[in-house]
Amino acid sequence: MTTILICNVGNHDIDAPAEYLPERDPEQRGPLPERLRAMHLMGIYEQASKYIDLTLIRKAIRHVEDETGALPDQIILIASNQDDERFKPMDTIVTADLIKRLIIDRYRIDPERIEIRLIRDEQSGHSPADYDGVMRSMERDLADLRSIFPDARYYLEVTGGTPAMTTSLLIAGTKVLGKQAIPIYITKASEMAYSLNTGRQLLRHTVQEVVFSDLSIYSYGSAWRTFEENHDLFRDHQSESLQQLIAALLSYADQRLNLDFQSCRRSLSGKDGAAGGRHRVAISRLYAEVATTDAHWMLREVFWGAKIKFDRGEYADFVGRIFRFQEGCLRYLADDLNVKFTDETGKEFDRAWVEQDASLHKKLLRGEELVLWADRPNLNKVISYLAKKVENTAAQEARKGLTQIEALVDLRNRTQIAHGFTGLSKQVLADYFRLTKDKIKAGEHVDASEADQIIEEMRTIYAQMMAETIGDNPFDAINLLIRTIFSTEATR
Repeated sequence: MTTILICNVGNHDIDAPAEYLPERDPEQRGPLPERLRAMHLMGIYEQASKYIDLTLIRKAIRHVEDETGALPDQIILIASNQDDERFKPMDTIVTADLIKRLIIDRYRIDPERIEIRLIRDEQSGHSPADYDGVMRSMERDLADLRSIFPDARYYLEVTGGTPAMTTSLLIAGTKVLGKQAIPIYITKASEMAYSLNTGRQLLRHTVQEVVFSDLSIYSYGSAWRTFEENHDLFRDHQSESLQQLIAALLSYADQRLNLDFQSCRRSLSGKDGAAGGRHRVAISRLYAEVATTDAHWMLREVFWGAKIKFDRGEYADFVGRIFRFQEGCLRYLADDLNVKFTDETGKEFDRAWVEQDASLHKKLLRGEELVLWADRPNLNKVISYLAKKVENTAAQEARKGLTQIEALVDLRNRTQIAHGFTGLSKQVLADYFRLTKDKIKAGEHVDASEADQIIEEMRTIYAQMMAETIGDNPFDAINLLIRTIFSTEATR
């Protein structure tokens, strides 16, 4: 029988001693860009090849050899090569070329027996992180392979690559190849590779780890999709009501991150009885948190949402959260300083209230006209004036901090989420945070790491206004509850 080994290629599939890796800027954070690392190793292949470890794929090849008594007849390497220039440094196409060369040299396999297939999906820009796009690409490739090798046994090494690649190879493999598919689960810590078809528990664990990986980056939509598409694997481990609770919690977290609190309440409504009510207290607490909201709480939610977006590099959404944070802070300060508006919408200042203070009246004059529209510039004027008048030091300091992030709020208006198409990067955020417009126009830059201080500035502003710290990330508590349910519940 023909045996085919299909391997996802990720940034953990090769390893090499530090002396064979490119030098890096001491200020650079995070892992080396995968394309750069692989290109460097290809450039010094003769010197470095014997020291490069195929951390996952060598175990998969050995597993096939142990089970069949021979090396795989065909090896398929699935890699990425995206359209978006921002993400190309993370692609694995060069890594796949390096792996192919190493396999040829080490196993004396005919090059014709090793094929690199790229994730191909025009709709997603060939992104390896897009679940739908990767699924479409893999379904096409697996169907093509089955038409060429209809009776083959297919070993699917799913551990490498992105969570979307892992999930898609598992699901598409089962869907297209049926019983001919044998998923392989591999860890760095173990030399042994496991055939997932030998027990649903290992497959369930793989899916669970994908969900946990998504939780770690607060990617709740992806986690929900993975769980929903694979929840049947948990039927022997979790009751139906418990599965519904997990799905509800993932939906709740996704909705809360998007400030959709009404949907949050709907998601949890009626779910407190799962598992005999063992999680009722935690569910009730999460429900209560989104049931009655005040300015303190809302600003905390906006802050944590902004931090999550920043950490994930979703900068357009991040500056949108900064806009909402500044607006919320200004409204809170206005209320604290007893600013009077015409109605609850707060769109206009009360004329009689303005006219009773000659100095305030003067600040809102535009020529002969009294401007009562309570937009951000006018709110700033009124708050600045009143904070000084009543000697509210905390309000004055908070307003100064809000002025510091004002340029980022303006930057939001030039992005695709508002009125323009200005591209965003960490460098752009740092420049607009630290430099004047004139210096930016002149081409000056600051270190991109200065953007990290935006989050700290927001944290400080909150503490100055509320006389309290902003507290812990509420999404960490949600993640802990979901992890606990996965790890400890085994009931019908």
